[in-house]
Amino acid sequence: MYFLRKIWLGAVLIWLFSVQLFSQFDTACIGDRNVWYGLPSSGYNTIDIWTVEGESTGDVRFRQIDDTIIVDWLPWMTAGFYTITVQQYTVFFDSNHDSVLCAGAPFSDSVLVWGPTGLYIGNDQATCVGSSASFASNNSYPSYLWSTGSNSSSVTIETPGTVWLEVTDSTGCKVRDTALFSNFPQPEVNLGDDASLCDEEYILDAGSDGVYYTWYAGKREFSYAQSISITEEKLLLEDIDTISVILVDANGCSATDTIILAPCYLDMGRIPNVITPNGDGYNDTWRFRRIVSFGKYYPDLVVEVFDRWGKLVFRSPKGYPEPWDGKDLKGKPLPMGTYFYILNPNNGGDPVKGTVTIVR
Repeated sequence: MYFLRKIWLGAVLIWLFSVQLFSQFDTACIGDRNVWYGLPSSGYNTIDIWTVEGESTGDVRFRQIDDTIIVDWLPWMTAGFYTITVQQYTVFFDSNHDSVLCAGAPFSDSVLVWGPTGLYIGNDQATCVGSSASFASNNSYPSYLWSTGSNSSSVTIETPGTVWLEVTDSTGCKVRDTALFSNFPQPEVNLGDDASLCDEEYILDAGSDGVYYTWYAGKREFSYAQSISITEEKLLLEDIDTISVILVDANGCSATDTIILAPCYLDMGRIPNVITPNGDGYNDTWRFRRIVSFGKYYPDLVVEVFDRWGKLVFRSPKGYPEPWDGKDLKGKPLPMGTYFYILNPNNGGDPVKGTVTIVR
């Protein structure tokens, strides 16, 4: 609709035409972008000044191009009515050919902006490798769609990446919020290969990735330093064979490593001299307390047992994979008595000889 009014500029009668504002849509969803509103025609020599006012004017983002305004209804805006107004100025020239700027009456149109508002799924999150993160909608909505495909109001994320939630309200309007899930760098610790000690001091260093360190001899805590010293004597006296460390870095992430340490010789004092293979479940086999345990420390160890006449009655495969149960090479139980053994580590060390008695 055109509105006509007249004004006088000096001796010249000027007719001003004002045009009613029209819009592409009279409703919009929060989150809609690049929605344009404009005039059918601005006329000749006109200047248009646009404004948008409403529930949260400070959050409105728009840009104007002559007789058109392009509005972004941002996701964090408040739903409600917004008024778009254009003030049009027309440039005229008076009888002296001087330019005169004449303001017409402002014209407005109302736009109902609705949809879900205030959606927030939380801050970006970072966790240790292997840990998950949880994200949740801060409000209740009729419909949810997460980047994982879930339709619940919250979700647990296992894989790092961008997480988003899109919600839909009863009007069909949608809005989306995103967050980033990432992993902290994984700390590392490497104590090296398993080793045998021969009277020397062995230094174990857990590296500099941690801020807290806990060392274990077997299951017993014994140090909180970055590095420790172990000797063969300590292994023998304290009956330990595995050394472990757990470190925790500044992000609370942990790493662990374990090393097996063994003396380089067979300890006579730790080889039992009696077995009782009577089937009661106690001392039925010839197990070596720690120094030799199924070949863990001496993979090439061979155990040979002889009767009192020097006849070989038992010979183990390398590593002594199964403890001797008091039977001969054919699997028959041997009679009670004293037998002679030779333990050959086959690692350059001297064989160990002694006696073992079968008691039934």
